Amino acid sequence: MKNNKKVYLLTALAFLVCNQEISAMASARKAVKHLGVGLFRANAFEYKKLHSLVKPNLIGAAKTVSINPFVQARSFCESNHVAPEISVTAPIEEVLTKLLEQKDSPESFARINDVIRMFIGNQQLIQKRFKELIESHMGGTVVERFDIPEKNMKEIVRKLSCFSVEPVFYRSLDKDPIPQLSVVKAFQAIGFSMNKAAERAFLNTHKKTADTVNFNCDQMQVAVDHECLHIQNGDGDLKVLFTFLSQSRKSFSDEEFYTIMGAFGEQFLRYRPSLIAAITKEAKEMGIHDFSKIENFDRDLTAFERYSEVRVDEMILASKDEKKIQAYRDYYKARNDSQPIKDRAASDKANVIFCLTQGRTIPLEVADFLHPTDQERVDACDKALAELKAAKK
Repeated sequence: MKNNKKVYLLTALAFLVCNQEISAMASARKAVKHLGVGLFRANAFEYKKLHSLVKPNLIGAAKTVSINPFVQARSFCESNHVAPEISVTAPIEEVLTKLLEQKDSPESFARINDVIRMFIGNQQLIQKRFKELIESHMGGTVVERFDIPEKNMKEIVRKLSCFSVEPVFYRSLDKDPIPQLSVVKAFQAIGFSMNKAAERAFLNTHKKTADTVNFNCDQMQVAVDHECLHIQNGDGDLKVLFTFLSQSRKSFSDEEFYTIMGAFGEQFLRYRPSLIAAITKEAKEMGIHDFSKIENFDRDLTAFERYSEVRVDEMILASKDEKKIQAYRDYYKARNDSQPIKDRAASDKANVIFCLTQGRTIPLEVADFLHPTDQERVDACDKALAELKAAKK
């Protein structure tokens, strides 16, 4: 029986990934609707998700997926014989394989199977219209290159070439005075964006003086690394799949859903309690005690997105690169000290208080618990820098 089920699982996986024309979404309009989860908040370094589309290349995933996608990404950069999509699809291949190998009830397995069909169909639909959706849905403007020093532009191209043969560059959020770098990902389709403030920062090679707040090239370089780590981790793809599964949560028992979350990594399961505690702490600090008042709020989904940000932060800090960590710290310190950010925070808090006093639902965009705060990130960097300094003694 176990062998028969294993054969069935692999057959189902092969069927899902070989069907290039799965039409789980009835129209592009529905795909765009699903694509809207968490798109384009005004937070720099945030992984902007154009909900991904992978070329389904998952046959035999159980045998070929690298357990460490970071090593696999490096292998591609060092070899001319490995296609870019292998490094970019490894994380999603691993999760799909784990989902299809779980010992669920026939009903739950069928539902997971349906969700995967919908997910792959959605991603394929977006892939076909990638540039169009960047411009029409996300308000981006596709460009050949950015107005930054040539050496920095070449470095961005080099890093993205580890994941995509032909990355798409686009401009967005040009009116924002805070640097914005972001990526959108549809499996092999990768889009990379920056705004005018980020371009100006790339041109600024000076450190900030004691009495000014500014952004510089060192900070933008580590921002590029941040976005590439999100691509390497498969965060955009995994967030969409997790979203689709969360939308079907009522189809599963609590135990089954916890097992499903486990397919996304033991690390996530270990972090989940502390992440949820951090989310609820922020909510209470904002005066929110009834989570039903927060529009579209789901603590599992919110914890997953926060986890993806924390994981990238920890990878930056784990580099033990003092210059990089210092630049990371300086960026968030500059953000935290900038007047536009302070004004936004005050406005958001006022909106939360207004919604609470009126008994209204609070939009998640206002009660944003998806990321560590700027100050949390500054503190984490300070701790890492202190440890590096102590190690030198």
